[in-house]
Amino acid sequence: MPEKIAARIHGLACVTASALSSAGFAVDPAPFFDTLCVDVGSKGLTAAGVAEAAAEEGLNIRVIDPTHVGLAFGETVTKAEVEGLLRAFGRPCRLKWRERRPS
Repeated sequence: MPEKIAARIHGLACVTASALSSAGFAVDPAPFFDTLCVDVGSKGLTAAGVAEAAAEEGLNIRVIDPTHVGLAFGETVTKAEVEGLLRAFGRPCRLKWRERRPS
């Protein structure tokens, strides 16, 4: 069971990194498991502005400096929260989620 939880957490982080990269945000290319560092200045945004938008979605993100935010994913994060997070970055979208069947 812990492996499935870990895979789900990493999967949410990967989906988010991919969506933000596709939108033109610079996502730190270092290997990650559950935490991302995103350069919001690469799209002309401020970390405080993105954090405020995330708070309006009911989400907390870490302001690292004026142009960088940190995103951490845990086992309680939902798909709806990931979509809310992307809205905070100005990327309104509905992701197509592929459900895994139990093996």
